Amino acid sequence: MLSKNQYFDNNCNIIRVDEINREMLVKAAYLVYQSLPEYYNIFHNNQTYVIDGIIEQLKEKGSELGESQALVMNESVIGIYSFYNSNESTIRQSVSLKMMVDHFQVDNLIYQKIKKYKNLVDESTKNTLYLSRISVNPDYKRQGFGGRLLKYFESHSEIHGINEFSLHVRKSNQSAISFYKKNGYVFNFLESDKTYRLMVKSRG
Repeated sequence: MLSKNQYFDNNCNIIRVDEINREMLVKAAYLVYQSLPEYYNIFHNNQTYVIDGIIEQLKEKGSELGESQALVMNESVIGIYSFYNSNESTIRQSVSLKMMVDHFQVDNLIYQKIKKYKNLVDESTKNTLYLSRISVNPDYKRQGFGGRLLKYFESHSEIHGINEFSLHVRKSNQSAISFYKKNGYVFNFLESDKTYRLMVKSRG
């Protein structure tokens, strides 16, 4: 008889988001939203409308979400992560922002909110494999999938020839900070007044 971990190992697959069906794509988009709701809510307070905007980004290769991978078991999306070379941050973020702006037809007030949000984020480092999003389906939390997604993300470093990893974490999210520290990440800046702190790790 298979243990629960063996069952998951035998039935889970990592799939590029652009290869999954529409129903699963919607589920993946919800997970992306859950990873950073305070950012996405800047654009619109209708969650369904926001999800539609995220789906468009998941399908666009050049966006922040263009390299997203989903952990899938049967027809369930267990989790998702998105990544890219941090050297591409400016262009990818610009592409994503333009897509959101076009989708929501934002006004000057929203532009000001976006600018304020960006000022809350630690500056990124160059030439790292950057984890832009990571999220686990609430139904599968506390079963080790977060760590599995992180390892999958880190496995791309050899392909991309990058030896450093980076990510941002909200400084008030102590459980996430503890999770990343447990997996070898440290704060890049010892002191920072930013809301979203940069954490880094070297490939061992």
